[in-house]
Amino acid sequence: MKLPEKGVRLKYQNRVSQIIRDRNTFRLVIGSNTAVSRIRARGIILATGRFLGKGLYADRKLIREPLLNLPVYQPGLRTEWHRFNFMDPRGHMINRAGLEIDRHFRPLDKTGKPVFDSLFAAGSILAHQDWMRMKCGSGLAMATAYAAVKAFLLQSS
Repeated sequence: MKLPEKGVRLKYQNRVSQIIRDRNTFRLVIGSNTAVSRIRARGIILATGRFLGKGLYADRKLIREPLLNLPVYQPGLRTEWHRFNFMDPRGHMINRAGLEIDRHFRPLDKTGKPVFDSLFAAGSILAHQDWMRMKCGSGLAMATAYAAVKAFLLQSS
């Protein structure tokens, strides 16, 4: 694999448990209480997935993003999350929940402005897509990750 040669540190099977925003960087706490790594980064691409990946969490009233408490687009009422027929060809509205982004793939706050200039999002955590029904999860992940990295590099130069 060529990524380590490019300076990428891989942390397989480890979950980011906390993200702390400093002035110009982020501090990421990775791992559990028994084995913790800390990483400082100038930018982050949030690609934590949806419910199974624990990038989104749903309770009885709302859907939230647990790491940074970012606003999540979601159907207004819980009764609108799922259709009566599980196999409804229109899909389920909960599958379109996620983070709204700008054209640079930066998550937006409630006013429509980027939360942080150096925070980007990619993959199934993005709002208004239904990769499950469209069967395009890998394509969505790769295309949006590419666009987010490109936006970060343009911003950093």
